[in-house]
Amino acid sequence: MNRLLRIVLVLSFALLPALAVAQATNPLWHEAKIKNYLPHMTSPEVKDLLTRTDMVIIPIASIEQHAHHLPIGTDFINGVERAKLVAQRTDVLVAPILLPGSSPYHMEFAGTITLPAETIQRVYFEACQSLLAHGFRRFLLLNSHGGNAAITRYLVDRINQETAGIAVDLGEAASPFMAGGGSAREPGAARAGRTPVFDRHGGVGETADGLYLFPSLVDLPKAQIATLTMPEHLEKMVPDVLAGDRTATLVFLAEGLKAKQTGKGTSAAEMSTTGQWGLRDPREATAEQGRRSTERFVDAAVQFIARWKELRPMARAGTSAAAPATSAPAASSSSGTVQSAGDARGARQVIRPEKFPATGLPYSPGIFVDGTLYVSGQLGRDPATAKLVPGGIEAETRQAITNVREVLRAAGMDLADVVSVTAFITSFDDFPAFNKVYREFFATDPPARATVQVAGLNLGATIEIQMIAARPGAR
Repeated sequence: MNRLLRIVLVLSFALLPALAVAQATNPLWHEAKIKNYLPHMTSPEVKDLLTRTDMVIIPIASIEQHAHHLPIGTDFINGVERAKLVAQRTDVLVAPILLPGSSPYHMEFAGTITLPAETIQRVYFEACQSLLAHGFRRFLLLNSHGGNAAITRYLVDRINQETAGIAVDLGEAASPFMAGGGSAREPGAARAGRTPVFDRHGGVGETADGLYLFPSLVDLPKAQIATLTMPEHLEKMVPDVLAGDRTATLVFLAEGLKAKQTGKGTSAAEMSTTGQWGLRDPREATAEQGRRSTERFVDAAVQFIARWKELRPMARAGTSAAAPATSAPAASSSSGTVQSAGDARGARQVIRPEKFPATGLPYSPGIFVDGTLYVSGQLGRDPATAKLVPGGIEAETRQAITNVREVLRAAGMDLADVVSVTAFITSFDDFPAFNKVYREFFATDPPARATVQVAGLNLGATIEIQMIAARPGAR
């Protein structure tokens, strides 16, 4: 008996450290690690994911009131959770960037946070530049808030026009793959044989999604049917909106749900007693409705991603900053030509972009040798005319950097690969304006730089910019 007691005591003391560790953890932490979800990943895990995909889903969210029964974070959580579900079925990074969005028309309800559209797009754009620097090249912007629609479209276009990345609106991209009609929202009511009832913000659709995606945060007993007071001309449009009249819907949404200070009388508080913009009882919502709606979207998104991968397979090592390159650029490029001289390792290669000012002067746009690209100094010349663009220092700076970027891209590189910049400026009075534009291209972790004032530049230019870029891992 004494021996058994001694064994029990020894085991008890051996377990005490483990019990102490367990008791010392945060009692509020209940979150499991989610695959491909950036906040949960380590840097080596992101690096490993980059060997399988160059795609990233970025939810475009908001923090705003959602009536009495849904959390203020509804749009943020909805977007992130749907993105996570997509990422469990196909390799794609999920990178939440910002909680607030554009929600000025909800500001009369406590807890809403709204940001200017310019701030929102800039934060997301600069975040995409960081992801580009790591090797992600394809961006799927998942807008989970109607007020961010124009911002999302602008971001997609800006990424496509100004960076080496390729972006799409995931909601728009997934739409052709959607099956099964509407959701818990009213556009599907007519197909189900019901008389349509106006149901938008904070209504049955969003409540059903919440009951499926984040059930512990939905307080359904507190839901109420809102009393709506819309301007008379908008109220008259509602039947046409419910009937699917696209013109009526466009005009209706152009005026409906706008900030109080616009004077339109259509802020959430001006039109609704609860903040819900709809007449259906949110308590009609079920988790099953939310499951069907969510799974239709996830299925469609996965199909679109598979199709995109089929149409444009992921770039491999040597064609993207996602993986270190160990050889010189290919002999030809979709954006220019490469002329080589010498052996494979130490080849001196001339880089000539297709879209580049024809100056007729005795210099090469770029020279690539031993993993490093040397880009000749560039003025703000219009590639079509070789003349300076009008507009002074800001316009010339923007065009000069754009011209440098064409050389980089012809070599399979981009601004993220730049390690050194030399700028020649004719007047330091223009220095603040130059830096303002410069930051548009190098928002975070900019390359080393020297700025030198000179007496004059060709064509009477105000700025000339020279850059050196290095491909990671190249020798």
